[in-house]
Amino acid sequence: MRSGAVFSLAHVEDAQPQNGEGICLGVPQQEWLKEFRAAIANCMEEQGKSTSEESGTNDIKFNVTGYASIAPVRIGGEIRKSPDLNCKVANWRAAAVGAFLANPDAKEYEKRWSCEHVGNDFNNAPIECGELTKEPYEGKDPQGNRFLVDVHQWSTPDQMAKGKPADDGTMPDGRRFDVEILNRVVHIEVPKNFCRPSARSESSP
Repeated sequence: MRSGAVFSLAHVEDAQPQNGEGICLGVPQQEWLKEFRAAIANCMEEQGKSTSEESGTNDIKFNVTGYASIAPVRIGGEIRKSPDLNCKVANWRAAAVGAFLANPDAKEYEKRWSCEHVGNDFNNAPIECGELTKEPYEGKDPQGNRFLVDVHQWSTPDQMAKGKPADDGTMPDGRRFDVEILNRVVHIEVPKNFCRPSARSESSP
């Protein structure tokens, strides 16, 4: 891996902006992220606030990146084949995971991941692919250890398309339906050597 391990949260369904499905966090995604938060909290408690090799600070940082397939998006009853919309879906998926990972109980973050809000907000926001959030989300584990969640936002559809995990074909005739699930994901990258024995302990007999 480029930095640390990468974990994937997938959306089985295509993005449905009218109700937020496939973009917001349904019950399965919330449960997975709760377990993930518990795991990283345990790791942080064991290692304390170790200096991050990435940032040079005492804050542990998780990088979150969203993706989207080439599937068309339905807006207001109309199916649109739009790279801009797909890129927008990717950015909103990442923002949802980043906000929940930082603090699922924070009201100011809830609008980013709650299906109750995402559908309306997505439809009312501009179609263009752009930054939904710029500053990292600040999170705390149950013990009060602080960490950051840096949400990557694609600036253009081409950037997102080139960065996607898998080649899911082309529209309209070259679409690879079975591959699209590999791109309906959000990746969470943890810091290098996070939750691993230190170099000293690894070299000990």
